[in-house]
Amino acid sequence: DLAGEMGDSFCHLTKLKDFFIDSNKINGTLQDCIGDVTNMKRLLLFDNNLSGSIPPSIGKMSNLTHLGLEGNNLSGVMEDEICGIPTILEIWSDCAGTHPKVTCDETCCTHCCPSNVC
Repeated sequence: DLAGEMGDSFCHLTKLKDFFIDSNKINGTLQDCIGDVTNMKRLLLFDNNLSGSIPPSIGKMSNLTHLGLEGNNLSGVMEDEICGIPTILEIWSDCAGTHPKVTCDETCCTHCCPSNVC
């Protein structure tokens, strides 16, 4: 298991294309500069301890095909900047259940999960 904070040093990995760090103990917030990793194709961060809002800057990842954010403590709205990425195929988020943490249009989030179950 990996543990610790996902700080802004991640934002300097601009050539990174795939980042799978699911089912660990990564905490902290997603920094706005995450959108600077513009070569990213698959960003899978599910089942960690991330908190805060989902940065709209993810929408700058113009090559992104898969985004997995479910199973964290992220909240807020999945913004149009993210939903409108032309290459996006699948988005997983905690946008289902009685009290969803994330508001996401059904045409945007392809997998809406109740809290911590997807």
